[in-house]
Amino acid sequence: MNEVKLLEKAIVVHPKDNVAVAKSSIGLGSPLDFNGNRLLITQTVQPGHKIALQDISKSSPVIRY
Repeated sequence: MNEVKLLEKAIVVHPKDNVAVAKSSIGLGSPLDFNGNRLLITQTVQPGHKIALQDISKSSPVIRY
């Protein structure tokens, strides 16, 4: 599967966000490029749902805008 730029499939509202919001369905196993880092989608993501841009521990907040 070819790597796609994350911003083609999702929106990052603010540079300090640790999640992106899917604009369209993103399939299981899809590789995405975000600022030179490869993100591999581990489950199908539906439009409007969030994608973690980094590891987020249980005690850490999800930051979106």
